Amino acid sequence: MNINLSEVREHIELYFKENLPQYTVLEIRKKSSHPDDAHLFMVSAKKDDGTYSLWTSWNKLRQSLNHGHYDLKDKADCEKIFAEYQNIHPYCEVYKYSQNAKFPLFVANTEESAKRFCEKMNWQFEDENGFVWDLDYGIPSTKEV
Repeated sequence: MNINLSEVREHIELYFKENLPQYTVLEIRKKSSHPDDAHLFMVSAKKDDGTYSLWTSWNKLRQSLNHGHYDLKDKADCEKIFAEYQNIHPYCEVYKYSQNAKFPLFVANTEESAKRFCEKMNWQFEDENGFVWDLDYGIPSTKEV
């Protein structure tokens, strides 16, 4: 899933403007580095009364915000919750590609297992039409939005 991070921020800020106008969005982070979770984010915000809140689930696909933690004293409290709920374990996504086309095959728990798979396949994959694809693997980025 290809996610436009600027679009995610725009949707979250619009959601807050319409549903939680007493809050100002501070930070948005990916919830997980796993490719199947590419649509999930966490959001921290400051309320007009000076308290902070953090939601551990913004679902980009459903445009919904869930699992709030309220009345936090400061950004450090938000950081603790971010750390507790964010899954930043490395996952290696094995994919096949040719020129501009790139398709995921599976997700491995370790880079070593992804590499073994690719080596076992002689770094090539032949589809049902006899087309040979290159195989590669990579660890998805967990950069903040």
